[in-house]
Amino acid sequence: MNIAIVGASGMIGSKILAEALSRGHVVTAISRHPENLPAELKSHANLRPAQAEVTDTAALTKLFQGQDAIIHAYAPPPDPAPRAAIMEAREKGADLLKAIAGYQPADPKAHDDHVKYRIDAQTAGTRSIIAAAKAAGVRRILGVGGAGTLLVNGTPTMNLPTFPKAFEGGAKSTAVVKEELKAAGHHDPDLQWTVLCPPMEILPGQRTGKFRLGLDDLLLAADGTSRISLEDYAVAMVDELEQAKHTGKRFTLAY
Repeated sequence: MNIAIVGASGMIGSKILAEALSRGHVVTAISRHPENLPAELKSHANLRPAQAEVTDTAALTKLFQGQDAIIHAYAPPPDPAPRAAIMEAREKGADLLKAIAGYQPADPKAHDDHVKYRIDAQTAGTRSIIAAAKAAGVRRILGVGGAGTLLVNGTPTMNLPTFPKAFEGGAKSTAVVKEELKAAGHHDPDLQWTVLCPPMEILPGQRTGKFRLGLDDLLLAADGTSRISLEDYAVAMVDELEQAKHTGKRFTLAY
């Protein structure tokens, strides 16, 4: 297949890029900084690196021409404050999970402003991707979602009192992807959209190809963890690309 990945140099987008290339797909890898694409992939015969701003709808339209599907992996830049505070706590001996759970912004207004910035940026970026895909005649968009919208006893995880403040910006901005794609699909029944939400923990690891799939509920293991490797997330996304089973839906995965 010919596909375009928006955000191909990011943490998740780069893994999807590697997985898609390994399966023989021809990939237009779109990024603000194509030089940041994984070095080991830059010489791949099926790679088509491209530079574009996510809000440059005209540029995206040109890059989407002739594609069979678009993978939307764009994410606005994160707030550096939570990471810095968590790293400082870690240097003082704090457990990683406790450092994340214990984070409270030193400047609440600055924190709230950055959350709003990320929501606005994701909204603009997602709408641009949708408009460009329509203009280019591409009907399939697969989006990278977030764990924050997955449900625990009917409540989105990001609305639980235990949800880490450090993840607020990412959770609320990533929630926009599903909302915008769902709304676009309502107005345009020809749009075939899907959103894949990771579990609570997604980090570099091994590609096993073995995991569980679910729909709206957060998946938990017997020990209470909710995790997946970046590599296996990419497997599930490219599986869905090759054989659509969740069109017009959000789905998730975990070990």
